Amino acid sequence: MRRIQGIRNDRGYTELRIWLGPKRNPDGSHNKAYRKLFGPYNEANILRAKEHMERIRKDFTAGKTPTKEPKPILLSQACDLFFKRHFEQNSKRSRRSRDTARSIIKSIREFWPVTALHTLKPKDVEAYRDHLKHLSPNTLNGRLTMLKSLYNRMEAWVKRQEIDPIQLPEFNPVRYVESLSTTEYKRDRYATRDELKRMKEWCLINDPELWRAIELAILTGLRRGDLLRSQASGQFKGIQEKTGRSFVLPVKISRPVNFSGYHRRWTACRKAVGMPDFHWHDFRHTNATMLKQLGAADEVIRETLGHANIEQTWDYTNAREERLKPWIDKLQKELEAI
Repeated sequence: MRRIQGIRNDRGYTELRIWLGPKRNPDGSHNKAYRKLFGPYNEANILRAKEHMERIRKDFTAGKTPTKEPKPILLSQACDLFFKRHFEQNSKRSRRSRDTARSIIKSIREFWPVTALHTLKPKDVEAYRDHLKHLSPNTLNGRLTMLKSLYNRMEAWVKRQEIDPIQLPEFNPVRYVESLSTTEYKRDRYATRDELKRMKEWCLINDPELWRAIELAILTGLRRGDLLRSQASGQFKGIQEKTGRSFVLPVKISRPVNFSGYHRRWTACRKAVGMPDFHWHDFRHTNATMLKQLGAADEVIRETLGHANIEQTWDYTNAREERLKPWIDKLQKELEAI
């Protein structure tokens, strides 16, 4: 086979390797060569490479920059890239967020160690979901969400030319996989007045600083992480870590609350007052429920909690039941009158 300049045999494959412009840039750095593979090294592929080379040179002369051909990568490689760009290099990510992502990505890598990113199908994702049926629905749905986000991010990075072109499926395979129902696991727990009274009595005797933290959690409706960050600055103003939404609350604090040994102290309090199933996050529900009982509008509660839409707020205040009850009662009376 006749040798053509710029086309060579690269370990049995036909490789096109040419420089568009000078090999060395004006600043002294080396210019990267344009490379493309055309399958096994044979006469047909050499002719294909030659035609492609002529077209590329012609386009470059006309001012058109050649686009790189997308390359296939393994799903495990995509996981490493996704974690590095989306978590490690993001300074806003908390340590807990990184640890959770690392655990989920490890699970994905172990299940598909040598699977190409663009070959994953919805049936493969369903097999992964069924493999993890021993997990709670919320945990499993979180893993599916992470995998879905991985594909979305890869597509966005390629479109913005932040990474080299890679082969992607025609559609996100996770989008067509049904998540597990979490209805039976959904919590609407909030602290009643009697429960709060028991907490306060125990805390004032054993741990007054913990009651200060509980008061702030109910007053602000903030998640614990947001509460920790904002109370250190003396004003409740900042960005919610989970949603990225800003919050400004008219709550003043004279000094930061001591949260050291939080898990041990909070566990002791719950056990002492007989509330082992109560979570710190339930104070957000308590905030919403108490505001609703005091007559606050749903929009006020939504703004306090930083929800994106009012339906999230209804879940926290049990407002759906309150809104439907008078109409169900009227319907009941109508049926009784028949």
